[in-house]
Amino acid sequence: MKQVLILGDSHVVALGHALERNPGSQDLPALGRASVRKLFSFPTTLRAFHRRRDNDVVLTDADAARELAEVIGAQSISGDDGRIFVFSIPYTTTILLRNPVWRRFSPWAVCERPRQPLSVAVVEQIVLHHFRYSMQFLTDLSETGVRCFALHAPPPRRDDPKFGRSIEARVGAVLHATAVQVVQRALQARGVESIGSMSGLAASILSNDGFLPLEFHAADANDFHHANARFGQEMLSAIDARIRRLDD
Repeated sequence: MKQVLILGDSHVVALGHALERNPGSQDLPALGRASVRKLFSFPTTLRAFHRRRDNDVVLTDADAARELAEVIGAQSISGDDGRIFVFSIPYTTTILLRNPVWRRFSPWAVCERPRQPLSVAVVEQIVLHHFRYSMQFLTDLSETGVRCFALHAPPPRRDDPKFGRSIEARVGAVLHATAVQVVQRALQARGVESIGSMSGLAASILSNDGFLPLEFHAADANDFHHANARFGQEMLSAIDARIRRLDD
């Protein structure tokens, strides 16, 4: 079984906590030698943080490069690397939902005055522009031959303080779901597969109007951004299920 490396933004921390609580779990046979590490905070991916060099993808952000080197012994990922990489990008919508544009505009399906409606096509372009650097990173990895996946992030919380200031909660939930669909389609077209929540967690989120259910909230009462280790366990199960199918 190939080693699985779960890397990316701060959402991987919940997966790391879950893995620490269940080392060598029989329920996660494909992740027996898995390693989890945060490489960067999400804002790092809103600017160019890598470059393509022949058959390598090089991290140009100094902090991210240092963290990667701690895991694989190099600041670049080679197309010849036989490991499986799962990156927690580009599904983190926190900054996207805080964009001041939503004070004046909303997707047309949930738009109410005094905001102005935006078409589906315009919203899609906003999403693609927002995640352009992380999507190109995954595309470059895939094109060099690296087996990589993009991992979904937790949805927003209904009680997030940002709701009510620049954006309504229900509009935020719709925008998050829209962004997930747009990014997933775009990555698939580029040959990069995404790993989302399994049916039980997905149904729980759906029944909670698209928001992160209470049982997955972070223990820190002031942390409205991250999920807890229970959510991390759910995502580890989703990763394990997908990796095991590679050998079917």
